[in-house]
Amino acid sequence: MDEWEELAWRVPETLMLVSCEMEATRLIEVAHSNLQVRGTLFRRIHLGMPAAIAMNLFGDPAAEGVIPTEILEEARREISQSGARHGKTRHVFARYVVAHLGVQQDDPAYRSWEVHHQDAIRFTDKALEKVSEAASHAEAAKDAVDIAETLLSQPQPPLQLWAEWTSAAEKLVDQAALEATLALDEVLRARQSVALEFFDAVAILRRGRAPPAAVDKWWQEIERTLPGAFLLVATGGLKALRLIRDAHGKLQERVAMLRVNLRQETPAAAVPVEGNSAYQLDPEGICPTVALEDARREISQSTVLHAKTRHVLARYVAHLGAQQDDPAYRSWDVHHQEAVDHISKALKRVIDTVSNAEAGKVALVIMGSVAYGCPLWDVWASEAEKFTAVAALEATMATNEMRCAQEAVAQELSDAWTILLSRRRN
Repeated sequence: MDEWEELAWRVPETLMLVSCEMEATRLIEVAHSNLQVRGTLFRRIHLGMPAAIAMNLFGDPAAEGVIPTEILEEARREISQSGARHGKTRHVFARYVVAHLGVQQDDPAYRSWEVHHQDAIRFTDKALEKVSEAASHAEAAKDAVDIAETLLSQPQPPLQLWAEWTSAAEKLVDQAALEATLALDEVLRARQSVALEFFDAVAILRRGRAPPAAVDKWWQEIERTLPGAFLLVATGGLKALRLIRDAHGKLQERVAMLRVNLRQETPAAAVPVEGNSAYQLDPEGICPTVALEDARREISQSTVLHAKTRHVLARYVAHLGAQQDDPAYRSWDVHHQEAVDHISKALKRVIDTVSNAEAGKVALVIMGSVAYGCPLWDVWASEAEKFTAVAALEATMATNEMRCAQEAVAQELSDAWTILLSRRRN
């Protein structure tokens, strides 16, 4: 086997790695969520949140403490690196199949590969463009907030001008969130095109000699590690489930405390507010939003690994020549989609839980800034209780979704094992 043939069989491996890459997707999703939080802050100003508090929270409302522009820049680097790896495959593959296999450029399989390759490049370029635009709008929003803060700090703030700058910041944040959504769509379309390119490349390369021993060994390694990957997905889900349950218990304690203290006309000094450890912390000193953020990270990491198992198993089945209408494959695919659906819903519930828990905490801060017994005090006390109760409810639903996801992943592992065993017998 010559050097070019060896390199050509590396092309499908590279395409698989590119199509399974999920880090950019995860980063864009985090940035999008972060931007949505910032947009919510401006809308709360219109509902009565004191401007000074909103401006302070805008600086860094994310539990991770990372601003959206930094996250988006990291996503841009990930997309660029994947695009570079993808671009290198074209020269090697085209030269080998044309010069060594004699495949003509008007060959249907070659045309299909070329179309999918160009689609992937176009979607990747569009994703880079949208990520850059999202970062640009997010940075412009931050500049608008900085200007609004300087106006607010003046002895006699020009409130009309301040309102105009905050309105501009809100629009810029919303536009940044929209651009991030569009970027995510383009990244997913690019990955799908690369996946189709993978199948085209394998079909063409099989016209030549048998795959080199290194490739066979690679497939065998995939077969050996797939069950372990499913177990890692399940393990990450169990850890996230435990963290959500812990947070749920703490949120229920908060609701009970608020209902007892606030409904019995407790003096303002005794009301648990920001900085009061009785409200913020559990006996171990961990607040619910920290536990929930840890759960979100676990779910996100498990999601990335779970998506990779699908790409790898699907390609392995295709490598063996199996059909997708095989009963075991259909059962696995159904359970995989069920797991994806439940995991996605659980992740959304966790994010909503954090948002409502933070809103409840902000309501307490505002309540502490107004005179006890006045109408606004009662309004914000009620808001604190309401948001915290909703957070506890969202945590309950997140727990239910994670349980369902765990059951689906367990079924998925069983189906995958059945597929692998049947191929070994054959």
